[in-house]
Amino acid sequence: MSENVELNKRFMHCKFKEWASENYGGTEYEDVMNQHVQSGDYPNEFLQEFETMKCGMMASIYGNKQLPLCIMQSHAGYYIGTADVDGAPFTRESEEYFRKKEDAEEAFASGRWTQRSNL
Repeated sequence: MSENVELNKRFMHCKFKEWASENYGGTEYEDVMNQHVQSGDYPNEFLQEFETMKCGMMASIYGNKQLPLCIMQSHAGYYIGTADVDGAPFTRESEEYFRKKEDAEEAFASGRWTQRSNL
């Protein structure tokens, strides 16, 4: 299994745990988690919500922060990344750098960019 696939699985599982703790309490939470562990499947409600989550996987896994994805700029060009609460760059999430901001925005909006698998 590739490193990127493993990171995606870890990220999804972390997001599922957060979602389950926000939506279930006590034994309901334990039941949902046990059902997931046994079946390997996620509830449809979570999958629908997961599709709309656009936060940085690198920020979540390596920085333990849930930061929204945004277009950032460095000397190398524009990229998809995250910023901390002060607006300072936190992670570069995309493998690609883009020469124009518009190109980065298009890649972000269309999903045509490659998630980095390590920092």
